[in-house]
This record gives sequence, structure tokens and C-alpha cells, in this order.
Amino acid sequence: MNEAVSSNVAGAPWPAWPAEAGTRVVFLVDTRTATERQFIDRWIAQSRPAATSGEQVSVLALPRGEDFKGLSQQLAPLLGDEATVLAPVRVAWLPRELQGERIARLSDLLLLRDPRHPREKLQQRIINTEPERCRIVAAQPATIANLNARAKAAGDADLSDPEGFAGFVQRQAHLALERAEYRLIGRRYKMPKLVREQIAASKRFRDGVAEQAQRLKRSQESVHKEALGYLQELRTAHSPFAIDVMMQLARGLFSRGYGAQIDYDQGQIERTREALERAPGIILPSHKSNLDSAVTSVAFADNRLAVPTTFGGINLAFWPMGSLARKAGRVFIRRDIKSNPVYKFVLREYLGYLAEKRFSLEWYIEGGRSRTGKLLPPKLGLLNYLVAAYREGRVEDLMLIPISIAYDQLHEVSEFAAEAKGGTKKAENLAWFVRFFRAQRDPFGRIYFRVAEPVSLREMLGPPDGRQWEGDEETLPIQKVAFEVSTRINEVTPLTGTSLAALVLLSHRGRALTLEEIHRELDEYLTLAIARRLPIAPSARLADAEAVRRILEALAGHNVVAIHRGGLKTVYSIGPDQYLAAAFYRNTIIHFFVNDAIIELALLKAVESDGDREAAFMQEAMRLRDLLKFEFFFKEKSEFRASIERELKLQAPHWTEALAGGEEQVLALIRTLRPITSPGVLRSFFEAYVVVADTLNASDPGVSLEEKKFLAACGDVGRQYMLQRRIQSAESVSRHLFQTGLQLAKNQKLLETGDTLAERRAGFAAMLRDVLRRIDTIELQAWSRRRDRSRQGSAPPLPAQS
Repeated sequence: MNEAVSSNVAGAPWPAWPAEAGTRVVFLVDTRTATERQFIDRWIAQSRPAATSGEQVSVLALPRGEDFKGLSQQLAPLLGDEATVLAPVRVAWLPRELQGERIARLSDLLLLRDPRHPREKLQQRIINTEPERCRIVAAQPATIANLNARAKAAGDADLSDPEGFAGFVQRQAHLALERAEYRLIGRRYKMPKLVREQIAASKRFRDGVAEQAQRLKRSQESVHKEALGYLQELRTAHSPFAIDVMMQLARGLFSRGYGAQIDYDQGQIERTREALERAPGIILPSHKSNLDSAVTSVAFADNRLAVPTTFGGINLAFWPMGSLARKAGRVFIRRDIKSNPVYKFVLREYLGYLAEKRFSLEWYIEGGRSRTGKLLPPKLGLLNYLVAAYREGRVEDLMLIPISIAYDQLHEVSEFAAEAKGGTKKAENLAWFVRFFRAQRDPFGRIYFRVAEPVSLREMLGPPDGRQWEGDEETLPIQKVAFEVSTRINEVTPLTGTSLAALVLLSHRGRALTLEEIHRELDEYLTLAIARRLPIAPSARLADAEAVRRILEALAGHNVVAIHRGGLKTVYSIGPDQYLAAAFYRNTIIHFFVNDAIIELALLKAVESDGDREAAFMQEAMRLRDLLKFEFFFKEKSEFRASIERELKLQAPHWTEALAGGEEQVLALIRTLRPITSPGVLRSFFEAYVVVADTLNASDPGVSLEEKKFLAACGDVGRQYMLQRRIQSAESVSRHLFQTGLQLAKNQKLLETGDTLAERRAGFAAMLRDVLRRIDTIELQAWSRRRDRSRQGSAPPLPAQS
């Protein structure tokens, strides 16, 4: 019962007899109806070798529950002969062929009629009229001696415990049959089976329960009961029909707004397939939409990859979708488990078991959806547990698969914008799902599914060292693994037409631009992207002004862009109250241009130095990196320094001469940059930080901050500053940016009491204002350049400074 070997088409030769002629064979049959049993009996009768007598063949029914007494009693007389072969058998019913695949049809789904489990009245008709849909599934047989040795090695049971041994045989038979059936129906249906039973019966689990009981000073019985309850909560069912239903629902969920076809890079898909053949995969997609799970499932099915077991928040386990999702392989886990050691133990064992059995797993490394468009810092909880399983040697390697899912547009950006202004997240339930489904009917462009180079745990951490689990500490090596995954997700995220258009329009503080102006600036970004070989989506390959106009019209269709057509020329701007929505699209790609913005700001700071200006430049670049470390994934310091030097060679090869020549030469150098980035890329972040710094300055240094009230106060100050034009970017007034600003202040030790606290807070605010001063100066250079090259009418006025 190790590997699946054969299946049969009715009317064709039967599967091979499972043992040599004359050997005693016990068939363990898994049947649901009398018709199935008769079909198997006919196969046995027709396939039995002449040298094998009828007395040497027995047929036992496999129990489906956990009552093994019946099987134990039937096996008992046979255990004396350890050469007896146990052979698991079942009948598989296949759907009719649809577009080259045997999957459930839409009519089956609508009627909830599972073609893989037809009613008994239909089974005889299928055998007579569609015999190709009825197959005998025969799993690899095993002798009683072999099974006894395996049971002993697993610490489950042996022949001295007939009932325990019967339970082991039952589980192994079902698992062997599942493997055999996977080969018949396809890898997409490979899902973990009998996980709860296998884990609960293992010596490892029993020992872990005893350890937990001792640590918690509780009875072993109470901890065991609690642990079994959590295993039941984590349990998923295995239903190919549910997988087909979920696949149809998933494609139907996004196909109205994005079309039925997802945009793939086939080279990346083949690289992923090869990685998953070498080791179990941990699928780690970016998370910007509730569509992500549907997209990943369809992407794996489209490319004939085994659909992973997906771990998600228990908040999405609402009826009826939760029940259906569980049957299709989704595991719902609790959000807050810090104070629940038994749950953490069970979850760790569950994950380790699945990895050990080579099942692919999936979750969002960010934890929740990004509300800003940027990739969120990674959550390390589940990754910690998998690394522990790897270090213990339960698996030789794990391949972490970083995935970026990008959208031209998203319905959810309006929800994210409302939350950024202080609104609350709506709870998920059936009514919410219906609203979400209906919202997808408008055209939103396309979906881009990009897969980065896999991250091998063996390459990152070295070979397994047998180290045992030591707790929840997030060690530096695990943080580096997670950081590498996040960095690779960013690296394959494609530039889209909408993200580039939003970046250009947000660089102008609400000023409307003509189509020609937008096209010119987009071309600068695309030229730079091509030079760096950045990933570019088809929607961003803007060959002419007409292609740009289509992107702007699509954004206008969802009110993100406002179009004024009544003047001498049509002009485009960010729509009223749509700055946060536009910022979401921009933020999906600005990690590609952050270093450019840092270079611009560092050049201006360095030229003010009376000492070594080149050293001052790199010192300021490192300081800006430190200020922005909670927003972006920067490389290690040495790699960051090298990347800055590479960008300088590409964009400004004569920067050292400009620094030596003084401020005018540096400003002239900045005017030559294509594009000028810091106003559009970094202004909103530093303006939000200034709001946090000023609100912090106004707070009593002797009173500890309550975060929720403080962030609300930041929102009030931000709106005041916008009305006074003390800040220029409406997208700066965002609770999410205020949160990272507060995180930065905490990192700068500005929330701790001390005699110099007020002075240090004031210094922090002054430092941030100095950055904004330089952004204003750089913006003036960009406007000056536009004015110089303007050929039509009067030049646009220069912007007011912050």
C-alpha cells in the first residue's frame, strides 16, 4: 500500500492480479453501493488465476469511520500468516469529457449532482452504456508482515494490538486508494486525506500532547481532548466535485470583470513545475484582493499543477462558502493564537505532517490584504512552523514559491480608501459575498499572474540539523527567508498601464495634464523600465498616445480619473476624492523607483556639505533608507549601496563632477534625469510623517499614547494641513501611512519618556521638513524643464512650496 499502480476501463483488460498465483489475498474493498460491490466481485472472479483457489481469496469491507472492531475481528484469523497480501480496491466514476477534460459540467454544478458519485440507479446504466466512465482502482498491495513493520516504525500499533493494527491498515488502505485515484483523475485533485486520523494516531502527536500537559500543568486527558478538537477544526474534506464547483465559481467570480483568461508567463510556470517536482511547495502569493485565492486556484488548474491546500482566516468560513471551501481543501485558522499553546502545537503538527507528505501549501505571507498597494511586511507565524519541520528533518527541502498577482484595476480600492480615512472594515458574510460578486461585473482590465524564482530552504538555511522546536521566536535566518520571498514578489510585479498613469498624475498635485504631457512622462518611465529590464504588463506597452488615452478612459470609467473635454484641449486629472485610490495603483510599482528618488534627495543634501560631498551623499542615502525602512523592502546595506551606484551610472554618470561644481550644477543634473521621481514617489510618505511628527510634538511627553486616538488625531491634523496647503498630496492623509509614521517614531525612541524628549521630537519634525524642502526644490526643476520644452500656449505656473 505504498504507491498506486493501475486502473481499468470497463470492457478493457482488468488490472493485474495483486499477488503471485497461490498466494493468499485479502481484498479490502471501499464501496458505497451494492452495484459497486458486484462490479468488484466480477473483476475478482474473472481475474483470479487458476492456481489460486477460492479459499485463498477473501473480501473485507473497509470501514469509513473510526470503528475498527469489525475489521479487527475479520482480520484476526488471517494475521497468523504474515505472507498474506492485503489489496485495497474501489470503483471510480468519471464525469463525461468536457473540452478534453473529465470535470463536472455546469449542469452538474447547478443541480449539485456529483458525477463522481452517481446514484445507484445511474451506476448500472453507466456500466452498460458508458463503460469508459467506470474504472476499477487497485492500489499497491502489501503483505501483513510489511504493514506490521511499517506500523511499528511509525509507533502506531503492531500485531499485538489487533484493533490498533486494524486502524493502521484501514488508514493506509484509504491513502493508497487516494494515490491510485489521483493518477486516474489528475493531479489537481491531490488533497490530503485522513490527516486528523493519521496525526492523532502517531506517537509523535501523543508525545507532544504529554509534553504540553506537563508544561501547562494540566491532565494529559484534557490536553488530548482539546488537541483533538483543534484537529477537527482544521480538518478538510476531500471532494473532487467540490474542487470542480470551486473552480467554476472561482473563474465565474473574476471572468466578468477581467475575462476568463489570466495572463501568465509560461517560462515562470515551467520553472515552478520543476521546483514542485523536486520538493514540496509553499505557495506565497501577494494579497491585494479577495479575488486572489480564486485567481491562484484557477492558475494552478489551468497549468495542471496540483491545487495547494490553502490556509486562510477563519473570518471567511461563513456559510455556505466555508463548508464548500473546506471540501475543496481550504483550512481555516484562527487569527489570534498567541495565548493558546495547545492550538499552536496542533497547527505546527498539522503543517509539518502535510509538508512531510509532500503536499503543496498556500497562504498569504502578508497576512491580510494590502490596503495601500505596497507589499506588507511578512508575517512569520506559519513559516516558523514549516522551518521547524524542515530543521527537524521531516522533509529534505521546501520550495517557497513567491507569486505576484496584479490587476489593472480593482473594485476594492474604494473600500481601502474609506478605511484609510478612518472607516471600518466590513465583516465577511453571505450578504457581503453577494455584494462582492455583483461588484465584479464591470470591466476592470486584466489579471497578471507572475511567479518568481523559488526560494529553497536548504539553500537559505543549510541542510536539516535535527534541531527541535524551541518556541515562537522569529530568528534572523527566518526573517531573511521571508524578506527574500517578499523581495522576489516585488521583483516580478509587472508595471501596468494604470499604475504608471496614476504615478504620473499624482506627481502633479491635482493639476490636469494634456494627453501629450502624460504620454511624454509615461515614455520616460517606460524607457527607464526597459533599460533596467523591469517586468512590463501588456497594458503598459503604450506605443502611442491612443494607447495612453485608452488607459485614462478605463480609469475614468471607475472615477479614478476626471476628464475635462470642453476647452481647447482635453485634459486629465485625478478624480475628486480619488487620490487614495490612485495612490493604491501607484504604490504597486513605486518600489522600482524609490532608489531614484533617494538619489535625487541625497544629491541635494550632499551639495550643501562643506566636507567630502561624495561621502555625504552616501551617508544621506543610507539615512533616507533608514527613514523609509517600514515602507519598502531594501536590500542589505552593502547591496543597497551597490544598487545606488549602479543607478547613478545609468542615470547620472557625471554626478561626482556635479557635486564638486556646486548647487547649480546639481540642479542642472537633476533637470536631465528621465524621469524625475521624488515628488511623485516619496512626497506623500514624508508629508504623512510630518503630520505624525507635529501631532507627536503637540502631545504631552509625559503621557503614554493610545494608538487609536493618536491616529484619529493625525487624521484631523492632516485634513487641517491640506486645507491650509501646508501639505500638498491628498493621499498623504491616510491612516495606513500614519501607522508606519508612528512605527518610525517608535523606532527613533520618540515614544519613550526622558528629559530631552520634546527636543528630540522637534528635531525629528525638522529633519522631515528638510526632506520636503528638497522635494519642493526638485519639483521646481521638473516644472522648469516642462516650461522650457512647452511649445503650446503659456507655460504652466510653478507650484507653491510646502
